[in-house]
Amino acid sequence: PLAEEIGRPIVFVDQRGTGRSTPFLECADAAVPGDCVDELTAEGIDLLAFSTASAADDIVAVADALGAPQIDLWGASYGSRLALETVRRHGDRIRSLTIEAVDAADSPLDDALDVRSALERTGEECAADTACAAVLPDLVAAVDDTAAALTAEPLVTAVGEIDAPVFLATVEELMQWSRGTTYVPAFVAAVRDRDVAAAQAVQLAVSLAPFPGGQFSDVMNRVVNCIDIAPFDEGVDYVKEAKALVNELKKYDATLHAKPRWLVFNKVDLLDKKEADKRIKDALKRMRWTKPWYAISGINSGGTPELVRAIAEHLAAGSEPSK
Repeated sequence: PLAEEIGRPIVFVDQRGTGRSTPFLECADAAVPGDCVDELTAEGIDLLAFSTASAADDIVAVADALGAPQIDLWGASYGSRLALETVRRHGDRIRSLTIEAVDAADSPLDDALDVRSALERTGEECAADTACAAVLPDLVAAVDDTAAALTAEPLVTAVGEIDAPVFLATVEELMQWSRGTTYVPAFVAAVRDRDVAAAQAVQLAVSLAPFPGGQFSDVMNRVVNCIDIAPFDEGVDYVKEAKALVNELKKYDATLHAKPRWLVFNKVDLLDKKEADKRIKDALKRMRWTKPWYAISGINSGGTPELVRAIAEHLAAGSEPSK
């Protein structure tokens, strides 16, 4: 439908090693990187050929095969990094570029540094707690030493083998979840001491926990209801959709639904002020909203400083926003 609407073909490319591209990269046990590399190499596959730069060249190769001299390129998340690399390598072929959820070229390093920083802060909190410090006086050093020990001798539990990569990946996963950080000292100590029962208990807790992504986090304590008042499809009733989302939230978790919410109107930059004000007034009336609200623009930061400041002040005060 979108292709018909814009009058241009939309082409999705299966990157090297994925989808219907050949060779398709698949290992018997992808959880063990070393074995996976050996398996694919034994099949004569050059893994160095599967890079972002190569994928960028492939984008242009596909365009050439289709006889398209110019490309309107769109990419999200890792796709944004690939899109940027394509522009760097073949800028003369790119007519327009749209990227979202931008993943810069150095993001793996940034991610690693963020996790390390979070781990250090957790270590400081552990050191300040008498009981935690008695078990792990230096959490970061314990993580490093335990990973080194697991390289020589993995720990086997009923849930699965814990080698250095699995151990570090589990710690990283826990550090990305607000409640998960509380499991980190226990998990590190259990694996360090080779306490199979304790390590297995944490593994099971992690596997059953409601991590963010695909479902609401049970640790969420504030909800921001963000409404796009200038949807791409003008036929969309954004107020109706906002109400539907709130109803879904109620079905999922009545307690979460009962918590205070922030109302934010987004994409005001796409409308002139008179039209934006008109739509906001209509939405407030239909939603029967009498509490404070915010109008912002993500692309030009209009209104966002005020929203960020309000949230910061709210968090500092420890109070709840108006419902």
